[in-house]
Amino acid sequence: MYKQIETVGIVGGKATGDLVAVDGSGVQWLYLGKGDGTFAPRAHVVRSSVISG
Repeated sequence: MYKQIETVGIVGGKATGDLVAVDGSGVQWLYLGKGDGTFAPRAHVVRSSVISG
């Protein structure tokens, strides 16, 4: 379960939208958009103790 999911625009360089999600432990995951409505497997970004918003 994710605490927060945000669209982040184009992070991976392709003309598709990407997502960042924060799990219950504060770990951030990046999901790169594949352009067909799906996402590549998640990639670990960073552990965070503060979630703004």
